[in-house]
Amino acid sequence: MVCYERSCSGCNYYCPRGYTGPTGPTGSTGPTGSTGATGDLGGPTGPTGTVGPTGPSEGPTGPAGATGTAGTPGPITSLYLFATDEPVDNREYIGLGSSSDNFLRNTEVVGVDTVATQIAFSIRGFASHGSYTATLWVNDLPTTLVAVIPDGCTSISAIGLDAIPLAALDLISVRITFGCRNSRELCRGVAVTILTQPIVVA
Repeated sequence: MVCYERSCSGCNYYCPRGYTGPTGPTGSTGPTGSTGATGDLGGPTGPTGTVGPTGPSEGPTGPAGATGTAGTPGPITSLYLFATDEPVDNREYIGLGSSSDNFLRNTEVVGVDTVATQIAFSIRGFASHGSYTATLWVNDLPTTLVAVIPDGCTSISAIGLDAIPLAALDLISVRITFGCRNSRELCRGVAVTILTQPIVVA
């Protein structure tokens, strides 16, 4: 007796099932589903972190800057020295280690145009009564730049001020004169310095 599964419930006999058939082919992929709702944001913001350590107050020293341009040369102050250790008599000229009554043999030559502004004069020790005067001479002519020791018994040096223009290649010397004709020669010699300043152009 043969029974079918669909009518087996109406049969009084047990009907066994047949063998399972082989798996059928995989079906095609279905359409993509719609995007789900956005999830909740993360948890609450965490606490602020601690402040970090303070950095150094100063950065490293930078490199040295470039050398600047040279400045304008300053004014040139010159001096002329006249001195001798030989005895000096009245009305004699003083040169560099020499003295006599000859102007030319006791001269120095001026290097640049300048102005003689000061004369410093010393007889190096006390001498006879009377005054002693040192006068700047230029090209065998006296100038008004003089230094006067009032009395050789009480002072041995003096300074004089003036402004005497000097041209390059002028010949200059210093002449010593005594206020008293009876004064003895200056046995220690004398020393004189002439200071000059540059000519200022307006």
